[in-house]
Amino acid sequence: PLTRLLTDSIMAEHVLMRADGIDYPEIDIRDHWRDLLAPYGTFTSTQIETIAVHYEACINPVWPMPHLLETLSAIVEKGLKLGIISNAQFYTHDLFPAFFEDEAFSFTPELCLYSYQERQAKPGMHMYDKMVECLDQQEISPQEVLYIGNDMQNDIYPANQVGFHTILQAGDKRSYRPRAECNYPPPNATITSLNQILPLLG
Repeated sequence: PLTRLLTDSIMAEHVLMRADGIDYPEIDIRDHWRDLLAPYGTFTSTQIETIAVHYEACINPVWPMPHLLETLSAIVEKGLKLGIISNAQFYTHDLFPAFFEDEAFSFTPELCLYSYQERQAKPGMHMYDKMVECLDQQEISPQEVLYIGNDMQNDIYPANQVGFHTILQAGDKRSYRPRAECNYPPPNATITSLNQILPLLG
């Protein structure tokens, strides 16, 4: 019953946001947990976040791809900037420290966009267009960007639209989304392991 109530609450907000002209709306999951739990008492922000994380870990467990740590470390050693465009919630920020025991990566904060903050999700163009603006402030052109994603619709197609070079990650059966029925233009490359990125960087 709780899962149904949570889903209904999210869908109701999506309907309202679409009515306001947002094609691919995104919510902040904390708002919905706060509303659902309100009849049962007062919960602190920390308690709300703890409940949300436990629930997410149960219904949608995630894990790092093989070779992720060594690949990111090698990219940083090359002096390249790392950014993220992610359909995400507040707990997404903590995945890398959780996976790698607080191993630090030099993600450029100005090049990290999360849907729960933007209130718009992929495959909408909002975050991609905004990333182009963020890149311009870093004096980086779209043609200098190599964008890696697992979904032709959410990742590769919109990234191509703004001029990024693209790589489709096809190494995980659970997350791989080729969307063959949509007949999207192909990525610049397809990989089955993240360590195949490094030779493509030149």
